[in-house]
Formats: sequence, C-alpha cells, structure tokens
Amino acid sequence: MLIKQLTLQDGTELINVPANEEVLTELGFDSAQIVALLAPVIEDENARLKILKIRFEIKPVAGDTQSIQGTIADNVGHLMEELGRFMAAVNTANSLEDIKTAAQPLAINLAPLITAIDANQCTLTHHVKGTAQVVEDACMRADAVATVLADNAGP
Repeated sequence: MLIKQLTLQDGTELINVPANEEVLTELGFDSAQIVALLAPVIEDENARLKILKIRFEIKPVAGDTQSIQGTIADNVGHLMEELGRFMAAVNTANSLEDIKTAAQPLAINLAPLITAIDANQCTLTHHVKGTAQVVEDACMRADAVATVLADNAGP
C-alpha cells in the first residue's frame, strides 16, 4: 500500500510513499499523524478488497467476465431492437391507439421479466445497488472512456 502524495514538515513533496509505520516514523511523523495518514489508505484498501471478494464470489455463481459480458450484449441487443421497433412505430403513429399497438410487442417480450421480478424470482443489479448508484457508475465510466477517446482523437 502506498500513500500517493505526502508533504513533509519541511514542505518537501513525496509521491508513492510506503504506507507503513516505520517509514513514516523515519520521515518524522508522530503517532497521531501516522494514524491520520494511514486511515484513508487502509479504508481504500478495505474497499478494494471488498470489491475483489464480491467479484470472486460472483464468478462461480454467475459465470466469468466474458460470459457476463455476453449476457449483457445479448440483452442490450434485444432492448435496442425492441426499442428501435417501438420508436419507429411511434414515429408513424397518428393516435393513442397506434402508440398502444406499437408498445404491445415490447410489453409482451418483456412480460416474463416483469413477472419474474414481481414474483421475487429475479433481482436485477440496480434493485440491490440502487438506481442512483448505477447511473453514477455508468456516468463515471462513460466519462472516463470518453476522456481517453478525446485525448487520443486525431487532429
């Protein structure tokens, strides 16, 4: 574990300092300062270990990463097709009845999922994590990827 950035009492900036008591003592920090410096590092490490534990437990029951990605791709493709067909039909609708008719295939195809959710036979991840957390995760990852893409875009 490392302390990413550390300022010594004389103002010297250090990066990637080993997060252990002996090193910090040698650098002149007292016990209270060491505790304050190590607390966020330990918290970060505990959070990282919790995520690793959860991922380790998911694999034997839900499949490896590639299998999960395949299932996600299957579902996204299905939803894109259904939504595309629905939107195309809505786009040409002239009445509320036309919209209801356009929505019928989507409702029929998703009915087994809704029935399973309502019967507590299926729990989607956003039910556990919370919609706000799922949206936050999606935005954070999308922003990170978009930044890399923008940084590497040609002239």
